[in-house]
Formats: sequence, C-alpha cells, structure tokens
Amino acid sequence: MSLSLDTLYGIAFPGKELPDAIIVSVDDDPGVPDDHFMLDLECSADLSVEKVRMDSADGRSLALCADGQYCLAGNPGLVYVDEDIFTIRVLSPFVSDPQLWMPAVDADTLELKLYFTLIDEDPVLPCNDSQPTEADPQDDPANATVGAYPMVFHFEGQWQKGGNKGKKVTVIWKKDSWG
Repeated sequence: MSLSLDTLYGIAFPGKELPDAIIVSVDDDPGVPDDHFMLDLECSADLSVEKVRMDSADGRSLALCADGQYCLAGNPGLVYVDEDIFTIRVLSPFVSDPQLWMPAVDADTLELKLYFTLIDEDPVLPCNDSQPTEADPQDDPANATVGAYPMVFHFEGQWQKGGNKGKKVTVIWKKDSWG
C-alpha cells in the first residue's frame, strides 16, 4: 500500500501502549546542493532511539538515528544534534544520486521507501539493520496504523537531465500524539 506525504500515520511498536505517529514530506531546499538530498529526522526526547533508514537501488543504505549517529553505505559517522527539552533534530550528510534512492515509478511519480525502527538497547549501531525493535508489518485499519517495514510513499515529480533541485526529506516522529 502506498502512502501520501504530509499525512499522519500511526506505527504500532511492540511494548508500546499507543502507536507513534509519523509525518513525512519531501521539499525542494536551497540549502541542499542540486542532485542531492538529505534526511531531516525530528523526534521527541525519550530513552529509546528512533532510527529511519532508506536503501538505494544499487544496494547502499542510509540510516539516521536520533542520537546523531548515521551510517551511509556501511560507513558510520556523527552529525550535529539540535536538542531541546521536547525534541531532537538531526540532519544526515548530503547524499548524491537521488534517483537511485527515490526512483520513478512512472513518468510523473517518484517513490520513497523508509524503514522506521526503535532501538532500546545499548550500544546503538546505526549500520546494524538487525538491531531495531520492529513495528508490526501488518496494516491495522481499526487502530489506523500501518506496517513500517517499509513505509512506501509516492509523490509527484520526475528526474530531468541537466540537474534537479536539492531535496530535503523531513521525517517528524511524533510521540504521545496518537490514539
């Protein structure tokens, strides 16, 4: 099932009383170089570490964690964490070849597949895809939740020869706002 951008979706994780809520948007961003994109992860401050991951068509992976760790194509690193009492925000490094990460599904539609996970144990290993606490992969219309492995978003757009505006994929992970 494909999902719409800028829409609140609940994800039910094991051991959590209420689902978390996820909003994803994709915007042109003058701060991102042409033909690049970046992930912007915003989540609430708590003890578990949120992680968002996407995979490219050529087998690379980009994971971004709320504690400022990231992993790009098997290479871990750290990014700046903008944190206050309520929220945490981290930005991935710039990533090239967006058409490999957000492929076209038809002439005017792009596809974005994001994996959402929670990590409750130490240490957080951003390059370890087997570490997360998995969300229920089944859709549950009664609770308005969706499977999270992966969440697939379709959005209007196309890649053109000669350059594309830089994109920022914003992921807002809302706690205690669902149910």
